[in-house]
Formats: sequence, structure tokens, C-alpha cells
Amino acid sequence: MPTENYSRAVVIWADDRFAGLSIDEADVWRGLFGPQNDHVFRMMDLYIEVVTTAEGAVRALERHGNASGHGTFVIGILDLCIPRRSGTEPSLKYGISVAKEFRRRGLHFVFLSANTDASSVLGQEKLGTVPYYIKEPGMSPWRLPDPLVTMLLGELRTHVCWVTIESVIAALHRDSDVVFEDYTQSSGEEAQFAAYRSFPFFGSYRDFVQRCEHRGELSLDRSFYIRSHRDHCDQFVMQCLLVLLNQVICANRGRVRISFGHVHDARSVARLRRHMVADETGCVHVSVLRVVADLVSAEAFAAVLDSVMTAVGLVIFVVPNDESADRYTELLRNHRVSALEELPQDRLTDGMSRETLLRRACMLTIQNWAVSGGSPVGLASSADLLSYPELLFNPIDWAILLDADR
Repeated sequence: MPTENYSRAVVIWADDRFAGLSIDEADVWRGLFGPQNDHVFRMMDLYIEVVTTAEGAVRALERHGNASGHGTFVIGILDLCIPRRSGTEPSLKYGISVAKEFRRRGLHFVFLSANTDASSVLGQEKLGTVPYYIKEPGMSPWRLPDPLVTMLLGELRTHVCWVTIESVIAALHRDSDVVFEDYTQSSGEEAQFAAYRSFPFFGSYRDFVQRCEHRGELSLDRSFYIRSHRDHCDQFVMQCLLVLLNQVICANRGRVRISFGHVHDARSVARLRRHMVADETGCVHVSVLRVVADLVSAEAFAAVLDSVMTAVGLVIFVVPNDESADRYTELLRNHRVSALEELPQDRLTDGMSRETLLRRACMLTIQNWAVSGGSPVGLASSADLLSYPELLFNPIDWAILLDADR
């Protein structure tokens, strides 16, 4: 069972080369990840803090070092030789003292230093097993060696279990229909928003996110269909679509308008048709039509298909991922609408994946309570509850949640 459930990440980068430099966030991102930067932080809730002294590193640890219990993965990139405070000379002992503070707090860290032979000193300080990278001569202070970039990306992808679609939602056209009303109507906007802004980044869900990242920016002038399990709720389907479209939405900030409807609902189809007209604002219309097999005949689907394929904008059809979709996919192929993706799911026979998803979702809720300050006294800080969230449930209810056949 999972012992960690990080939904955010903080990189503390301690290096006195940054002293006196104007710190541009874009330079920092490019330095950390190079050409891969779009693939890592677009949906990952990732923050970088650059410090230039040992005292600055300790202050950063005081701000972030205790956040792991609240769902934040903290990792340090440490220069081995840094000054104690601004205006003083760098010394090996201060870099070592910062490293020991990271270790005392149980946090991940690596060394990045110009010193090519520090193994004996680090061995004496019991830091000889810490990963050690050499600064490359003449390289920009913001640029990391490629092996360190690879390691850092691997650490983030290994430990961060949730990505956020908050920035993707914020980049949509203001009149988009993101079908999250059920989660946002009640009081406590921030607490409700947390219910749908996170997307799993483990198991089949991480595979889906990575496929979407590596596919690149989708074309907005060719319709397609995706397959989804019939038990997936509309909210989850919309989350997956935002992950799928995240690059094109962020590249066209404020211009992509999404509308969602069901093929069997004549009113929602008519509403989508009204949106699918050319306008002078440069808005890009994306219409999502979901097919519920038990409610839509092949003839009814053909009629809807004929009506929407002549309209303006991109149409995304969501069909079941079983044999009931065959009669719809044949019609879609006749209109040259091809399959793009199958949405992730936990198989009915995979009880371990189902339990992992359930546990991590419960842990995320507890961590969000802690961040918002709205949890009952002692609840969010309880290590037992973070490790065993089933303690909050009636045992019968927990068993029902785990029983995929029910």
C-alpha cells in the first residue's frame, strides 16, 4: 500500500552563483529541464526556490521542510561550498551543514558542485552515498548537467502522485462548460474546487498523462473519438479531456471554449449546435458528445452525426470501450472520424489498483483538509490516518468501495 501521496513538489536550489543575479522564473525552468520543461511542469504543481546562502537554505527548509505530511515532495540541489550568509566567504562546512539538515528532516537531496574530488570529505561526514554531480565549466548557472536533469525528472515522476488541471481550467474560454457543477455549488469554494482539480499520476493514469504529454499539441481542425468505460462519470471524462487537450488550451489561452452534452439529450445537442458557429472573436469551439449505448440507437446517432459534422469547430465523441460501441464507430469511420485514445481505468479484476486509487484519494482529501485548515483537530496531522485512511470509514462501507463487482 502507498506510504506517500504527494500532490505538490518543491525544489530548493542552493548555489551562491545566483547571488546578485536577476532571477527570471523562465530562466530557472529552462535551466532545470531544458527542452523537456513543457513535459514536466505544465500540470505538475511544482515550485522552485533559489537560495544563495546556508541561512537562506535553512529558512527555505523551515517553510517547506515539514510540508511532506501535507502532500508536498521536497528535494534539494545543494552546492557543496556556499557562504553562511550574504557577504561572507563560501565554505565547505556550510554546504555540509545544510545537507545534514536535509538528512535530519528525511528529505531527498543531491550535490551539485565544482569540486571534483570531495569523496573523502563526504565519506567522513557520512554523506558519501548522496548522489554527486559536477558543474560543467562554462555552463550557464541556470543549466543543470543532463544526468541530473534525468534524475530530477525521474524523482518527480516517481514521487508525485497527483497532477493538477487547475491551470488548464483557468486557460479555458470563460463560457466553457466543464461539467463540474456538482462539485462547486455548495459553500467553501476552495474545498470544493480541490475535489476535481487533481488527477491521478500513478498506474494507468500516469501512463495516460504521459501519452498525452508526448503526443504533443493536438490539431483543432480534425474531430476524433475516445473510448471510455460506461461507468465513468462525466466529471472524470472531462478531467481526462482537459489532460488530453492541455497543451492546445494553454497555447490558446482564453480562446478554447468547451461544451459538453449527451447524444441522447436533444436539448444538449441543440445547445452545442448553437455554439458551433463562426464568430469574429477567434474563439475555438470544442464540442464533446458522449454516447450512452443503452439510450442511443444507431439511427439516432447517425442523425446527430450528420448534423454536427457540418458545423464549425472540433467535435470529440466519447463512446463506450466495449462491443456496444461497434455500431457507432462504424458510422464515425464513414465520416473519417478516427479513434485517438482510451481513457484510463482500473480493471474489475485488479483489486490492488482499485485499493491504491481509493487509499490515495482518501489521503489526498486529508492532506487538502490540512492545507485549508478546515480539518478536525488532530485529523490531518495524524500519521496513522495518512497511512490507514480506512480508519475514517465504517468497515462495511470501505469493503463496498473496494468490491469492484458491486
